[in-house]
Amino acid sequence: GEGGAPPRAPRRDHASIPERMAYLEQLLGDSADKHAAELQALKDAHAKFVASHGKHAQDIAGLKALHAHHATMGERIDFLEKALGDSADKHAAALEALRSAHGKHADAMDRHAKSLAASEKHHASMGERLAYVEKLLGDSADKHSQELQDLKDAHSKHAKDFATLKAAHAAHSSIGERLGYLETLFGDSADKHKNELEALKAAHAKHAGAFEKHAKDLQGQHATMRERMNYLEQLLGDSADHHAAEVRALKEAHDKHAKGVNDLTKTQAAHATLPDRVSYLEKKMGDSADKHAKELQALKDAHGAHARGADYMAEKHASMEDRVKYVEKLLGDSADKHAKELKALKDAQAKHAEGLSDLKMAHGYHATLPERMQYLEKLLGDSADKHAREVQALKAAHDKISAAHGKQAKDMDKMQELHAHHATINQRLDYVESVLGDSADHHAAEVAALRAAHEKYADAAGKNAKDLASALAHHASMGERMAYLEKLLGDSADRHAAELKALKGAHDKHREETAGLAKAHALHATIPERVQFLEQAVGDSADSHQKELQSLRAAHGEHAQAAEEHRVSVEDRIKYVEKLLGDSAEKHAQELKALKAAHEKHAGDLTGLRAKHAEHASLPERIDYLEQVVGASADKHWREIQALKASHAQHDAAHGKYSKDLEALRAAHERHA
Repeated sequence: GEGGAPPRAPRRDHASIPERMAYLEQLLGDSADKHAAELQALKDAHAKFVASHGKHAQDIAGLKALHAHHATMGERIDFLEKALGDSADKHAAALEALRSAHGKHADAMDRHAKSLAASEKHHASMGERLAYVEKLLGDSADKHSQELQDLKDAHSKHAKDFATLKAAHAAHSSIGERLGYLETLFGDSADKHKNELEALKAAHAKHAGAFEKHAKDLQGQHATMRERMNYLEQLLGDSADHHAAEVRALKEAHDKHAKGVNDLTKTQAAHATLPDRVSYLEKKMGDSADKHAKELQALKDAHGAHARGADYMAEKHASMEDRVKYVEKLLGDSADKHAKELKALKDAQAKHAEGLSDLKMAHGYHATLPERMQYLEKLLGDSADKHAREVQALKAAHDKISAAHGKQAKDMDKMQELHAHHATINQRLDYVESVLGDSADHHAAEVAALRAAHEKYADAAGKNAKDLASALAHHASMGERMAYLEKLLGDSADRHAAELKALKGAHDKHREETAGLAKAHALHATIPERVQFLEQAVGDSADSHQKELQSLRAAHGEHAQAAEEHRVSVEDRIKYVEKLLGDSAEKHAQELKALKAAHEKHAGDLTGLRAKHAEHASLPERIDYLEQVVGASADKHWREIQALKASHAQHDAAHGKYSKDLEALRAAHERHA
């Protein structure tokens, strides 16, 4: 029958749970090794940051030591003032120059302060810069937790979808069970169908053998015309050999009688004349020529009746003429030849009758003609009554044979109808097998392949169940996996917040230390007063103070350069931290975009899988489709099987009846034989 596309076979590309999880991890760009590598890189970056922070602490300690060294400047000035013995005027000039230099230094400090303020305004605090980095990365703690929650929800949803898909897949059961269910609905399992086909083939072969045997028997009955002619000739008491023997015996008797006639002719002289003797014999026998004519007429009438019976038999056996001709050809005895021989026999018999009439007087001791006719009828095995009875029996046997032949013809017609019906069943089976693509060998091969596939599927199902159990035992929930990853990373949300808090504290401490240095540097602004006081007290010279100022300027330049280098290194370190934290905002955006694309692809694959799963119609729908293709519902198939069984039973009954008729025909034939 026509119908939609056949239901698709179950997909064989469903990978195992570990493969699917590996595929998901590959889509998410996150395998355990990669994540561990990223964690290790993050730890290395953190270690480098700690090392740089330690170096920064060492620099601050060195700065503190340098500041402590500068803090003893009073002692050094006191020593120098004592050593140099500077004068007040020289010191005043030096103070003026120092004031001018201090003004320049103040301007430089203002520029440095403005530059530092601009730099601080541009770079902001570490917390702000980290917030900015987190904003660029699109990954704050809340957003990260939200994404983790979304990921957990998506994983839970996927787990539910997987459970639903697994339940739906379990509802489809195995191919063997589905085929078993179909076979239950059809009332026809593979073994039962095979057994019924084998039984039908065996019955058909048995019927074919019986039909062939009956045909041979029937052909033997019809083909053994020699036996039937022998039977007829036995009933008629006249076979070719028997007839030839009788002709030879008759010729011998004729020769013997001729010899007797010759002997009698010799003795005729001693006897009375022939008319006297015949008159005597007729008087003695009470037999005149009229009586003999009557007997001859009666014999002719009997012969006519026999001829009419033969004609009647010839009319009844329309095809017997051809068969008799064939038998006559085999016997070398045509009707004309037989007629000639009969005519010659009649002539000889007439001549013999004439001789007998002449010899009646001479053979007074011979039996009478009725006695001799009885003797001849006994020799021929054929009296008039017996011949009539045999003709009647032959007619009855012929009627029985005709009836049996008609019945046999009807049985043959019925067998042909049954055979035609079987041919229709074969055509229908061929059609069903053509539609299903299933011949007997093909069906056996498919059953074997189905069993192998079922065993393979059962092994795969067991393996998948083990893999699923091991995967579930290994992977557990997403929360446990995230906890395990956080344990590998050594970085939970709380620890990350603590580290950020510690980093902010270190930054605040560094800011306080920088402010302390600024305050300490501001203390140098009171040097002119101290110098003026010292110059007044010591009276230092301008040249000595100029050298000290040069050394002080050099030290200040080194300090400014160290501060500048320190500021630049912090910027570089922050950039390095930004690079370690995610390399760039664009890279993180690309990774998020790739992750979203992978998630969308996974959702698309899940949708496609659901669509493919939706294409798998329910079992009743697939059964309805199969019934539509086969053109036979369970009831129709059952009715056809019942009709086939009824036809088979009818065929068996007809075969039994035919066997009985054949046995009866054989018994009748044996009785007639």
